Amino acid sequence: MTYVSMSSVTRIYVTLAVVVSCLVMGCSSEEKTADPIPADLAMIESATEAAFDKALAGDVPAVQEQARQLSEAWTRYQPQASRDGVPASALQQLDAAVQGFVTAAANRSVSAIDAARAANAISAPLDEIYAVYKPPIPTQLLKLDYLGREVVLDAKQGDFRRASGDVDRLDSTWQSLRANVVSSGGGGTAGQMDASIAAQRTAIAGNNATNLEAAARQELEVVDSIEQIFAKSADTAD
Repeated sequence: MTYVSMSSVTRIYVTLAVVVSCLVMGCSSEEKTADPIPADLAMIESATEAAFDKALAGDVPAVQEQARQLSEAWTRYQPQASRDGVPASALQQLDAAVQGFVTAAANRSVSAIDAARAANAISAPLDEIYAVYKPPIPTQLLKLDYLGREVVLDAKQGDFRRASGDVDRLDSTWQSLRANVVSSGGGGTAGQMDASIAAQRTAIAGNNATNLEAAARQELEVVDSIEQIFAKSADTAD
């Protein structure tokens, strides 16, 4: 992905949520519309993905800056999250992950992979948190992004046992979304995701870290394509 002020999935969530909110006066009074994604939550999602890339690149100053931004955004968002009805378990998980990443970023002896793993942990509960705001884009995409990055790290560490578990979770998440992707006109893209997951399993079976990382990165690219499918579908519905 290309990171500007927020990730592609967050830009789509925020844009479509605002559009739906603006159209509320033309909808039934009983129709449930999406709530705008809070800016600080969008910042957390975006900065987390950026921190992951910066950590893998070994850019310590950039990682520390991302840690500062994440900590500040979380401090601002936390009270609102509680008011908005975000489950306490998700907030506790996010709080622990943010603190874990801040600690890792301050430790100059931490490895690039461990710093990236700490950054990515922040993404783990974001699908549950985003779901509170009923965004037009399925929140499973956030989980697919998170798990795809985990598999990249598994491959870099040669941890095939962990990779197997992560791919199982990735596949389970994908199966919960696949039919929706196909019905939205993404049959070919669904096939690409199927192929990516199959390639990851083949690489794990052969203990091939290079192929595993390549297949995981392909999965992340397919997620971007799926985001665009749902964004186009939402635009058509409007």
